[in-house]
Amino acid sequence: MVLLKDLYTFLMMQCGLCQNRVEESATKSVSGLTVCKDCLSTDALPSRLASQGLHLSYAYLTNYGMVSPNEKFVFDSTEHKLSALGVSPNSSSIDALLVHEGFKAKVTKIFAEEIQVGDSDFDPKVWIRTDTPEETGAFLRLSGVKSVLLKLIDMQSEINIHGAKIYVITHGSLAIDVKQFILQTGILLHYLSEFSRP
Repeated sequence: MVLLKDLYTFLMMQCGLCQNRVEESATKSVSGLTVCKDCLSTDALPSRLASQGLHLSYAYLTNYGMVSPNEKFVFDSTEHKLSALGVSPNSSSIDALLVHEGFKAKVTKIFAEEIQVGDSDFDPKVWIRTDTPEETGAFLRLSGVKSVLLKLIDMQSEINIHGAKIYVITHGSLAIDVKQFILQTGILLHYLSEFSRP
């Protein structure tokens, strides 16, 4: 009986974020990572990531300053910006800013060299400004990282990665799925922590 229980536990899927083992039916693949339904609930995600040593917080930036998330606050992308800060226990030597490659980025590229990762979907959409091209390039080539970044860029986000920290802020007036924004930022933080693990 003990062997059957051990086999059942072994056959269960492991959540890439919280590392708990759960039944496969209770998971979903998100940006190359198997995520359990509990971690998919963004209300629980910061505390679940904290159990892995990762800190994730988010806030709404309004004309009156920062507003912490609460059930009564209604996010309006035309009036507010959404920001998230993630901190990994493992520091990297990455120092990079990633933004949508719009007109301003295309003009700036004339004066500054940009790294390319060789992905025909990623390179034309994302402008990367970095003083650490080798480390940043190695991180971007990890499986799943480009997928997360593209989803955040599609939400009109600016992504700043510096050492152990990730700061993501939305720009523009597109409607944003707040839960997806938080989930994708949490997954990006997970990938940075794994990349930086000693």
